Amino acid sequence: LFIFTKLLPFGYIKKQVIAPSSIIKHINMRKYLLAVMFFAFFSNVQAQESFLIYSLKGNVQVEENNKKAKAKIGDLLSNSAKLTLPANTTVTLICNQAGLITINKAGNYLLSAYKDNCNEKPNSISSNYLKYVWTQLTQKPGTPEKNRKMFMNNVGAVSRNVNNVWIDPRLDTLYYTSGNFPLTWKSYAEADDFEWMLFDSAKDSKPLFSISTKNQFVNMDEISSQLQKGKNYYWTAAIKGQQNIERKVVKLWEKQNFEELLKTLGAPEDAYEHDAARYFRQAFLLEQAHFLAEAYNYYKKAVSLQPEMELYTATLKSFKKDYNIQ
Repeated sequence: LFIFTKLLPFGYIKKQVIAPSSIIKHINMRKYLLAVMFFAFFSNVQAQESFLIYSLKGNVQVEENNKKAKAKIGDLLSNSAKLTLPANTTVTLICNQAGLITINKAGNYLLSAYKDNCNEKPNSISSNYLKYVWTQLTQKPGTPEKNRKMFMNNVGAVSRNVNNVWIDPRLDTLYYTSGNFPLTWKSYAEADDFEWMLFDSAKDSKPLFSISTKNQFVNMDEISSQLQKGKNYYWTAAIKGQQNIERKVVKLWEKQNFEELLKTLGAPEDAYEHDAARYFRQAFLLEQAHFLAEAYNYYKKAVSLQPEMELYTATLKSFKKDYNIQ
């Protein structure tokens, strides 16, 4: 930038007899050219690829800005960084929130050599999931956790029903195979007794069966034995003696069908994930697919394997808060 400004020095204006209007034009042109160079410089900086360490096995070393350090999950690296992998080590990186790169052979690797991979879209790993991980691991300390629903395609429609009982739109559809998960609601009126009802269709007025409770939830494992697998049922909740026309869908899945679905949520064959990362990714994608009990189970597995990972613990805490899990 300094060299470029010398092209139009103020001395150039002083050595010539130039009208005031011309001087103003020269000054404005100089400012314009400086602005163009400034914009081009920072556009180039922003265009450089960034790499986030997503998964890791072994003692991988990072060298950046003449400093060496042990690689760790969550490290954000520029394309000028170099990775050193001893034997039996593996690292997986997310590039620019989109591309997924795994390096698993011993050697030295300049990340600039992988810039072409940054434009590749992930295969079976959801791009929304990669963006969520990127955002959570790169946010500044103290920044509140981003809500997962910002990164999920389908979180339910906003309810327009006017009623003393409110059911979270995220419970609009629930698929279930096993596990303990609460179907919850909130009451805007002071009430001690509620009725949970299950219907054969969205328009039925007479429930298949109902449960009277003083709680504002019913656990799925309490009612799953009465559901036929593969069939849509509709449920609601109301203050005892009142009606609620709002209906939510619940469907019991065959275990085998769920296992087949889980396979489709797998990572690409050439992408390495440590066990905790795999459980966490599956949990996120299962939540997005409305398998909330199963997602809860997988979030807990990720935390149990790597409790020091703040991303996992914070997401589990947020999940429990969202679905009123005690």
